[in-house]
Order: sequence, then C-alpha cells, then structure tokens
Amino acid sequence: MSFLSPKVPSPPPVPPPSPAPAIAPADAKGSEEEKTQERLKRKKGVSSTVLTGPRGLMPEQMPTNTPYLLKKD
Repeated sequence: MSFLSPKVPSPPPVPPPSPAPAIAPADAKGSEEEKTQERLKRKKGVSSTVLTGPRGLMPEQMPTNTPYLLKKD
C-alpha cells in the first residue's frame, strides 16, 4: 500500500565540481647520455643468463654434488 505514503521530494541537484588546479611541468632529470649509460649497466649479457631446456637444466649443467638432508648409507 505504497500509494498511501507521501511522496518524498527529490534532493537539490549537485553543484558542478570546481576546476582542477594547474599541473606544473616536470623537469627532466639527467641527460640522454646518462640514461643510456644507466640502461647499459643494467643490461644482462648472454653469458650471464641461465639457458635451460623445456625440462629444466641440461645434464651437463647440473651441479656435480647434490646436498642431501638424510645421510645415505
């Protein structure tokens, strides 16, 4: 029996938001030369990466000794 309850007035419209403050441009730090040198320092060569096959390390790449937690008799 909602037709017996009084109608609730709608709230006033929301005012528009104030404009956003202006953003100051950021200064670039360092030169292009320094950025290139930093990138080259972090770059890894082929010799420093570990190459594995689809099943992990190749047999010749496996460590020669395997540490065990249990003593083998």
